[in-house]
Amino acid sequence: MGARAARNSVPRRERNACGQRGAQRPPWVATTLGCFLIFTIVVDILGNLLVIFSVYRNKKLRNFLCNRLLLVGVEWMFVCVYCIVRSEHLSGQSESAS
Repeated sequence: MGARAARNSVPRRERNACGQRGAQRPPWVATTLGCFLIFTIVVDILGNLLVIFSVYRNKKLRNFLCNRLLLVGVEWMFVCVYCIVRSEHLSGQSESAS
């Protein structure tokens, strides 16, 4: 009984965001990933806005293929916004759980 109690009294390692045990990441990793995510989101939004604006302004681009590209641009804008909202929701849950 004594050995079992001693084994259970040893603190367990905390689980990371993926639910795995192990050492925590250094702080610079989270900062780097956050900056990369923000950069990717900004480039995605600006690129899609340029596609939408180009098709809107140039009448020669108003054909079947460019309309499909326009729809893809709008679709990816919604995907990007969904990812932003989802990541904010998940980060809020992890902070409140602590």
